[in-house]
Amino acid sequence: MKTIQDIDLKNKTVLLRAGFDVPIADGKVQDNFRITAGLLTLEYLRKNHCRIIVISHIGRSGDCENPALPIGPVVQELRRLCPETIFSEAHDCVGPEAESKARAISPGEILVLENLRFHREEEKNEAGFSRALACLADIFVQDGFCVLHRDHASVTGIPKYLPAVAGLLVASEVKELGEAEANPDHPAIVVLGGAKTETKIPVIANLLQKGYDQVLVGGRVANNFLENRGADVKSSALDQECLGDSAAILKKFGPKIVLPSDFLWNNKEKIFDIGAKTIDNYKDIILSAKTIIWNGPMGVFEEKEFEKGTMEIGQAIAKSRAKKIAGGGDTIAAMRKFQLLEKMDFVSTGGGVMLEFLAGKTLPGLEILK
Repeated sequence: MKTIQDIDLKNKTVLLRAGFDVPIADGKVQDNFRITAGLLTLEYLRKNHCRIIVISHIGRSGDCENPALPIGPVVQELRRLCPETIFSEAHDCVGPEAESKARAISPGEILVLENLRFHREEEKNEAGFSRALACLADIFVQDGFCVLHRDHASVTGIPKYLPAVAGLLVASEVKELGEAEANPDHPAIVVLGGAKTETKIPVIANLLQKGYDQVLVGGRVANNFLENRGADVKSSALDQECLGDSAAILKKFGPKIVLPSDFLWNNKEKIFDIGAKTIDNYKDIILSAKTIIWNGPMGVFEEKEFEKGTMEIGQAIAKSRAKKIAGGGDTIAAMRKFQLLEKMDFVSTGGGVMLEFLAGKTLPGLEILK
């Protein structure tokens, strides 16, 4: 996979696919982690006197909980973070205005186009939309790790019409996660929590198959395994279809899957936090580890009553001398709350894509760069 460091970029016009899908409220960015993670690539391009055109998305069309929003607040945050850089905006990502402003930018300047997902053609990977974006630049740089599992126009469409390379962020993600998956120092453990059981089970299976020593399970994911082991808990209706998969993993890997021995719950439908005995047991295992992958909180850490498990496990990971890799939106939010973000060796900008990578799945956006 070629990166921006492998080609001559000087004075080129670069179309940069960034992963700036960040939470926005009241017109302001609430968490800029993904933006700051992408600044290294932007600075590298600026130092090479590139004309930089940034494309990204925020939210999703038709999604009430996570709607597609204007890119303006991201541009404001970029200006705050990079006060000496000249930024301009376009009110669309294709069409006459985008084309005119793309031709007008000077070397070292950055043009940010409007949210890609204001066009349904983006998620449909329509060829005409991909070509319209590609015609704006000389080279395509993929730096949105968080979208590499999508077969969208800005992921797999544009590289059909422009030379394509990876940005520094994508290269770093692939290196760190790839080494952690395939060649960890032992004992190697995984700490998995959160609510999306269907995405976590393939990760458990793949990493244990690759030789990981133990998986410490918390959150709603734990319900599935506990129910299979005969505990008096019940998986939510959403997770019932995963019961067979978790049973198969338990049968194959048994002792390597460590489950809560005590927990706080409500009406036996959902674990709200792991208990004191479980916290102590998990901390002992973490203390002896040399590689730790963490994705997902141990419970409903947003509520004071149920924050202890996630906080203490996170603190134990942070204090560990192991190689510490973390990722996922809720995990990052928890690390921010408990001031742990800077104490990890590597924090992935990916949520679902991190899990798919660690599950050994093929990522369309990565494959096309190869």
